[in-house]
Amino acid sequence: MIVFWHLLLAHLLADFTFHTDYIYRKKITNPFKGLSVHGFVYMVCLIICCLPYLEMKWFTLAGVSFNGVETIFLLTFLHMLSDYIDVSDNHDVIGINASMFVCWQIIEISVLFIVAPFIFPPKASISLLILKFIIILNGLIISAHALMVLIHLFTKDFIHTNYPTFDERYVSMIYRAGLYMSLVLPSSIAFIVALIWIGCLFVVFNIKQVNFMSYKNISGTILTILIAIGVRLLIYHVY
Repeated sequence: MIVFWHLLLAHLLADFTFHTDYIYRKKITNPFKGLSVHGFVYMVCLIICCLPYLEMKWFTLAGVSFNGVETIFLLTFLHMLSDYIDVSDNHDVIGINASMFVCWQIIEISVLFIVAPFIFPPKASISLLILKFIIILNGLIISAHALMVLIHLFTKDFIHTNYPTFDERYVSMIYRAGLYMSLVLPSSIAFIVALIWIGCLFVVFNIKQVNFMSYKNISGTILTILIAIGVRLLIYHVY
């Protein structure tokens, strides 16, 4: 499972953190260039995140074995192909944008799980600490960035609102990121820090004139708490 978490981090970095406005615009105006740049970023993220495992055998298909490098090239091609097919990535699909987003993410992440070799780090090792850190980073990107995209697509489908303003977007992302990081701390202090963080960001929301009690922020808070609970289970009880 260790390689899967590395792959997931690379996927989230390429699809969210480093999926810039430039790439998004190019996917619309010049799909070949946009997909090529995005594919290159995706491949680089995969290589960097999976560097220690590139030379080992990952999976076998029809009697043919693929090592890490070969699998990464295959994953990059499949990701570019899925982005080309998934029109909701850069065009509105009225009423089902959020559903399409979730479905394609599930498909792409499932492919990563299928090709990843099953390796478990030894207990009390540096590899285990690195794995826990990577799992925490995965949850952070999902909480801060992926939820922003999902909530926006949901509101586009059912409430028909525009993309959130700069202040609303980034204040909400910072709020969820801090709340998530607070909740993955050791249980003795996690909830105290989380409550302090919520209080501080309540003030920031008021200063920026963003509605703290909006349905978007409430739903984001609930989902962030659920993600933090899942990550806590993994880093404190599974690994």
